[in-house]
Parts: sequence; structure tokens; C-alpha cells
Amino acid sequence: METVYLSEYSDVFYVEDKNVVLVHWKKYCEFEQYRKPLECALKVIKENFDIAEV
Repeated sequence: METVYLSEYSDVFYVEDKNVVLVHWKKYCEFEQYRKPLECALKVIKENFDIAEV
């Protein structure tokens, strides 16, 4: 499991053998605290999954 992002509010992990991105929420967050981990998760998805651009 590769750690992609760590913060007080959430952690983002990529599990290569399962080809899955996990977001673990630790506590309530708003705005950038919510946006930043999801942007990191989406970046990992675009890098590791064969998804056509929409």
C-alpha cells in the first residue's frame, strides 16, 4: 500500500495489487481540507487506471 497523501483530516492510499485508491476520513472537514485529498486521489486514478478523458 502506497501512501499518497496524509493530513489531519484524511489519508489517501493506493493499493497497487488491488488497483484501488482508498480515502480514509479522520474527522469533519470543509473546503480545501476536503478538496485537496480528493484531488490527490483523482490524480492517482488518472495515472494508474486506463480511463478515457471525458
